Amino acid sequence: MSNPSVEPIATPQTHLWDMSRPLQGRAASVARAFWWLCVGLIVVMTVIAIPPTVQDLRQVCTGENCNPQQPSLTQAQTLAAAGISLDTVATVSILFSLLPTLAYLSVALILFLGKPDDKMAYLTSLALMLFGGVTNSNLLESLVVSQPIWTVPFIIFTYLGSILLAAFFFTFPNGKFAPRWFRWVFLFWVIEEVLDVVSGSPLNLHLIPEEVSNFGFILILLTGIYAQVYRYLRVSTDAERQQSKWVLFGITIALSSLLIFAVLIFTGVIDVSNVILDLAVTAVLAFTLSLIPISIGIAMLRSHLWDIDLIINRTLVYGALTAILAGILAVSSDLSKRFFLAVTGESSELAPIVATLIVVAAFEPLKKRLQEFVDRHFKYATGSFGAFGEELKTFLELNDPDELARRFLKESLEAFGAGSGAIYLGRGTQHRLVKSIGAWDGHAQLAVPLEHAGVNVGLIALGARNNGIAYDADDRANLAQTGDLVAHAIQLSPRIMSGEHDASSSA
Repeated sequence: MSNPSVEPIATPQTHLWDMSRPLQGRAASVARAFWWLCVGLIVVMTVIAIPPTVQDLRQVCTGENCNPQQPSLTQAQTLAAAGISLDTVATVSILFSLLPTLAYLSVALILFLGKPDDKMAYLTSLALMLFGGVTNSNLLESLVVSQPIWTVPFIIFTYLGSILLAAFFFTFPNGKFAPRWFRWVFLFWVIEEVLDVVSGSPLNLHLIPEEVSNFGFILILLTGIYAQVYRYLRVSTDAERQQSKWVLFGITIALSSLLIFAVLIFTGVIDVSNVILDLAVTAVLAFTLSLIPISIGIAMLRSHLWDIDLIINRTLVYGALTAILAGILAVSSDLSKRFFLAVTGESSELAPIVATLIVVAAFEPLKKRLQEFVDRHFKYATGSFGAFGEELKTFLELNDPDELARRFLKESLEAFGAGSGAIYLGRGTQHRLVKSIGAWDGHAQLAVPLEHAGVNVGLIALGARNNGIAYDADDRANLAQTGDLVAHAIQLSPRIMSGEHDASSSA
């Protein structure tokens, strides 16, 4: 049977704001020049800001009007009692302050260099660079107070970083607002941020009350998250849903850590006046906040996106397991102490040992029960190549190439949102139709051979997407990567190569 023909995809006229079109020509040159200008200024400003910040952290404040970064006399005495010098604190504080910034800038650079013609990647890299390098940087906020010459670029970058990051959450992953009325929420944010930036440090014009500013931040945060959830449930293809999972995963971890520490500080469990505890909190937040750009970078690069299902599954299991075991340890330790005190009239060193043994005994059965619960209620996405990849092992046991081909076609149509498609098996160019789905007419808009180690065992072809978006090089690479695994599995079956399946088995 002859192979399907691949229809050339009509290319409409490029529009500057059409995120599906590549960044080309003069617009691309201007955009890249602006990107390098921004990153150059941010690096220079950050380097300049480090020495005065270190000097403040090393200088003990003995008066009333102190810089917030300066340690108080009580804090200095606490550090001295613990054998920690102010130089060490200054170094550690700078490292923790720079960690999220470096994460944002690194991911921005990878996206910018890795996808130079992708408009969505450019918007994302610029948003991450400006937000992580300026808007979210305490170092640069201190710099403009001591050196006003940097006020103008600081204000511009702070504003752009804030609105571009909001634009990312409203339009990711395809660059379009969904639902469309979200553009009015975004317009509100654009106007509100102008007033907010000039109202705060260093200009301090106070054009809007702090309550309005806080309301605007909460509104844009909640609507941005809602936009991703709405898109995930109603708009996105399966591949785009996997991208959204990565983004929401990083945001959830970061916001959860912020919320937990805010509650602990507000209730007095954590005393931030204790400089050692404050450093510990800063360290944890630095790592968790770095997950936001990292998760966005993984989602944009679209490599092995299915792994997020396994990560979420394991996070739920081991996160719940850790919390429950910690509670068991605390309760059993207290009960053990009370028991020995009641029996012997004094405390015993056996109490913590007994508590530990209880935790060890509870670990495995509790883990098993949690894993069963999570697997039952939070199953891996069946519309992803990840779940399909995990089932290749099952195919090897069934030894049925045609069934594997049918399943691969079904998964491919769901992953890419295609309306039709077909899969063929056979040696070289002599392929037989195994399965077709939808109104398949033999005309493919995306077709890749099933090859492993240079040996061709078939071909998969997909028709146009239901949402009308054209396939790109990443889609082809993703399909070919999984096709390689399928081809390898088929090669391990003697049935396909021996010709046991004939044309009569076609479905």
